[in-house]
Parts: sequence; structure tokens; C-alpha cells
Amino acid sequence: MKITKRQLIKIIKEESQRLLSEAYDLNKIDANRSTGFYLGDETGGVEVDGDILNPDDLIKLAETLEGLYSGKIKPEGMVGFDLN
Repeated sequence: MKITKRQLIKIIKEESQRLLSEAYDLNKIDANRSTGFYLGDETGGVEVDGDILNPDDLIKLAETLEGLYSGKIKPEGMVGFDLN
């Protein structure tokens, strides 16, 4: 399934807000869930990973997404995004 840049940004924003709200809600059982992410293509030519709560990692993610969208970065095969 292909998604647009706008849809991907919306997903990232929604997930980061959800993770932030869960990370600081001590009443939730899963409050200590991992906030890591990974963005990469099939061959490993495009790889960005980090913590969604770390501003520097989010900047790397945003720059990579912009490069992918603008065509400055050429992925090999499909690009996947994972929050873990």
C-alpha cells in the first residue's frame, strides 16, 4: 500500500502524540512502552532510527522524509516505517 507524504506525516504526528500521552500517564499499564522508530528501504540504503521523544532523532526523521519526498534520496524498493 502506498501512502502520501501528508498521510505519513499525519500518522507520525498521531503516533508521537499517543506515545507521549501514554509515556507520561502513570496509570496506564503500558506507560513504559518503547518509543523507538525505524524508517528504511528494502536494501538498507535508507535507514533512520531513533527515539520519537528525542528532538534530534525527529529532526533526522523529518529530513529523511523530506529527502524521500523531494526525490533527493532514492530508495531501493519499498520504504517501511515502524514504531516499536
